[in-house]
Amino acid sequence: FLTQYLQSVLGYGPITAGAAFIPVSVGMVVASQVSARLTVRVGPRPIVAGGLALVGGGLALLSLAEADTGYGLIAGALIALGFGMGMAMTPATESLMSALPKEHASVGSAMNDAVRMVGGALGVAVLGSLLSTGYRGDMETAVSGLPAEAGEAASEGVGGAVAVAVKVGGQAGDSLLVAAHEAFTSSMSTAVLVAAGAALVGSLLAAVLLPSKKNDP
Repeated sequence: FLTQYLQSVLGYGPITAGAAFIPVSVGMVVASQVSARLTVRVGPRPIVAGGLALVGGGLALLSLAEADTGYGLIAGALIALGFGMGMAMTPATESLMSALPKEHASVGSAMNDAVRMVGGALGVAVLGSLLSTGYRGDMETAVSGLPAEAGEAASEGVGGAVAVAVKVGGQAGDSLLVAAHEAFTSSMSTAVLVAAGAALVGSLLAAVLLPSKKNDP
């Protein structure tokens, strides 16, 4: 969602939009080092639960983004996301691997990767559907006066709406652009709040089910 938001709503170029994601990488690198040390002291349960809660907070913060939001809010959300993922992933993986005998380590690693990939695919499908459905619904009135082909292009995504608005030009083009930006940010807000809810559920599950200490069963 953010790539489209940065480029089609805020008007960033491809290189600038790519550079805008650097806080995620920095947060993950720093947090992965910190979480490894903290896990040794307090066990994986509070670290994973706290990391996922931070991911949920970052996503909730991202839901506040609007068409005229500056990069400060986005950077704050990305830092929270990166740090939260970095905190959660290292001890979660270690917990899974340490629960298995060494001869089954390859199975555990494969299962860990498979679950992560399936989760990612489900996330894209579910959240993408929420975004697409919400956007198309909000754009129905805005595209009602356009030719069928142009209206379909504008309803498919915010990138298409930007292209159509440029071709239409004038006040009509400006109105279409404003409508597309509002429809996209509203739908993105709904989708990331659902994602935040999923992260918080994961945090609660981790707090209940993960071992409190490394050698707990």
